[in-house]
Amino acid sequence: MQAIDRELLSVLGDSTIRFVVPVYQRSYAWQEEHWERLWDDILAIAGEQGKEHFTGSIVWVGRMQGPGVNADGNILVDGQQRLTTLSLLILAYAEFAKEHDNKGNDGKDLPVSFEEIIGSGYLFSTYKKGEQRYKITLSDVDKEIFRALIDRLESPYTPVPETSSSLLEALDYFRARISELEDQSVLWRGLQSLRIVNVTLDPHRDNPQLVFESMNSTGKSLCHADLIRNYILLGLPIDQQTEFYHNYWRQIEIVLGTDRDMGVFDQFIFHYLTIYVSPNIVNQSEVYQIFKNYKNVFRECAEDLLQDMLFYARIYASITVEGFEKDIEIRSIFRNIFTLKATPVIPLIMLFYSKMKTLPEQLTREEFIAAIRHIEVYLVYRTLCDYSSNGLNRYIPSLISKFKRCFDAGDYAVSRHILATLEDERGTAREFPTQGDVRERLKKKEFYKMATFRKKFFLEQLENSMHPKNWLDISGGKYTIEHVMPQTIDNKTDWQEMLGEGYETSYNEHLHLLGNLTVTAYNSELSNLSFQKKKEAYLSSEPIALSNDILQEATWTYEKIQERTTKLAEKIVNLWPRPSLTGEEVKKYSLLRRDANENTGFISIKDLLGAGVLQVNEKLISSNESIYKGLSCRINENGFMQFEDGQIEETPTGAARYCIKQVYGKLKTVNGWKFWLVPRLNCRLLDVKNLTYSDEL
Repeated sequence: MQAIDRELLSVLGDSTIRFVVPVYQRSYAWQEEHWERLWDDILAIAGEQGKEHFTGSIVWVGRMQGPGVNADGNILVDGQQRLTTLSLLILAYAEFAKEHDNKGNDGKDLPVSFEEIIGSGYLFSTYKKGEQRYKITLSDVDKEIFRALIDRLESPYTPVPETSSSLLEALDYFRARISELEDQSVLWRGLQSLRIVNVTLDPHRDNPQLVFESMNSTGKSLCHADLIRNYILLGLPIDQQTEFYHNYWRQIEIVLGTDRDMGVFDQFIFHYLTIYVSPNIVNQSEVYQIFKNYKNVFRECAEDLLQDMLFYARIYASITVEGFEKDIEIRSIFRNIFTLKATPVIPLIMLFYSKMKTLPEQLTREEFIAAIRHIEVYLVYRTLCDYSSNGLNRYIPSLISKFKRCFDAGDYAVSRHILATLEDERGTAREFPTQGDVRERLKKKEFYKMATFRKKFFLEQLENSMHPKNWLDISGGKYTIEHVMPQTIDNKTDWQEMLGEGYETSYNEHLHLLGNLTVTAYNSELSNLSFQKKKEAYLSSEPIALSNDILQEATWTYEKIQERTTKLAEKIVNLWPRPSLTGEEVKKYSLLRRDANENTGFISIKDLLGAGVLQVNEKLISSNESIYKGLSCRINENGFMQFEDGQIEETPTGAARYCIKQVYGKLKTVNGWKFWLVPRLNCRLLDVKNLTYSDEL
């Protein structure tokens, strides 16, 4: 690796360097906050004569020879956002020079003419054709737009693709800022003062991925999608990068809709990894490292990994993307679960769905539907009874681990297992409330104080249960929740008289009950109207079945509110009937009972050898190599750890304690599985064990 401090313009003007952004790199992503910061930096340094400004670094891989290698340019590993933005700034300056005959707003000659910019090679070479003409070749999404903008400098009628693009927005931003300047020469002085660290990697000796991860550049931070995409594709030959990107990664992006919401990939990969590392918990801050460990241990073939990710991305989209799932009955359940934002259960459902798709004879559609209905009812009942969902983040991975063990044993009775296991949690923080629990809770529950998306969900379900063929979207923005008895009656004598003497004592207890709520598109108009006028408004507006029983009442009292609350609570438990099992069935199918009756045994290095994850003569080093340098060991055929001096230890902890004693002269408490690192897999011995035997822990 060679790092040189250079003027930015000298790098852009160097005819021996042409940059190619790999096809898998994220598209241009800088926004106005980044453009403005760069603009301010350039103008600030221009005002300080003789000073220079460091604007970050660019990292690229030198040309390689061989099949599948793009010899027409150097692969840009880091810095594409910065170089692209500066190129757009130079492009905007060139346009201004051309339109104003190389003069600034002050009437003086610009320090650099349009012709000089064109001939400099900053943006393109006038002597080359095709791909080699352009200083920077962006990735697929941006390539054509960027080239068209550059080509228009020489051919003004070059068409630019009609699409929204941050490239066009950035160019418009710089055009406007340049036009506002009193003296455009100031901008060019600033550009001449910019310096970068130009880092060139040797393709035969340097690891571009490690360099990419370690770079701390200003600008828009990388998300998990950027890091993971680069990790999978960066080390592959160029032709495979392009093939795998288009055949798999781009398909994942399309399925998930990352063009509309970049964050959806982070959500997907979190659930995807949860399936594989359960019962261990995936922390958001550790997603990338967990992914690397997972790939290194089990998915060394990039194509196999991408195929698997695409398979699960389609499953995730079936659960979370409206209309993606074609099975109407399954889609309805998915919609309910996703609307309730019950994200912890998604990986469990993804696991079930994958088995239904790959092993339909073992896990039938009917069995799958029964299982996810149990999950839906479980979530609904816990929501209505105000049970916390925090514990589900740890509980679901444990269930995933248990079900994977069932599948390994050929047991696919998922609906009975899930119901029996939830039934068996009675009395714990994970318990499955009964219908009686829900009825009793709803009698006093201040329903209106639930999160808006939840209360609208339940009211929408109640409304549409009365006319299922004419679905009404209450969760959208058209409808609001209406209190029949108004939220303010201090100055409403008609309401006070209807409620009777001493109305204040029970007012707050009944105001937000389910029985006092309906939905309407005219909430602001209804406000604090009398009960009679509200009924007239309900009749004259769009018909709402949920209000029909209110229209039958001559008065609206606390007793009426309580009666309607009881009636609607019964409708809810009928909408989501809770199945039950006998004590014998719970005993037979509960995975909690099964765990109690099984002895999973102790996991050893020999088990990992038998699983094929570790190899005889596998080298292990300390995860803190700076302290224990030279104290490596190898795994022998017995699964023991053998040092160069002949010392043999039977366990990782014993071997770790041996190293510690060599360095410190005394023993210390240590977890040997965390102490040792497997260099071939680039992860800790603990990670190898957890990924191999996740359902045994």
